Amino acid sequence: MKATGIVRRIDDLGRLVFPIEIRRILDITQGDKIEIYVTNNKVVCKKYIEGAVHPTTSVVRPVDSLGRTVIPMEVRKMLSLPVKAAMQIFVDGDSIVLKEYEEKCVFCARADSLFDFKNKKICAACKEQISIL
Repeated sequence: MKATGIVRRIDDLGRLVFPIEIRRILDITQGDKIEIYVTNNKVVCKKYIEGAVHPTTSVVRPVDSLGRTVIPMEVRKMLSLPVKAAMQIFVDGDSIVLKEYEEKCVFCARADSLFDFKNKKICAACKEQISIL
């Protein structure tokens, strides 16, 4: 999976905007249909191709003029995604993969005991090391 460093929030209506860079890479335009399904605790979105083999659990949704699509309520409930959940966006071959964003220390990637430092998250251990310098 190619990390994009892009994080977007799902809005109150379950919509998520696919970044224009990703839409261009995958040739997704307004009115295209997106197939959405869950695998390994991640949401996978692919451009829907008529006649192709699709997972039996997939849902198809259109992309609007702003590059948004709706992540189905069933999917959001299945993954226990809260309203306005921040989603990290990856590209994997011909798919867009969404995973709930988890803040981590910018130095060591630990996710526990985080502090804000100049609009960045750092853990207690790294904070202690910085204070020694």
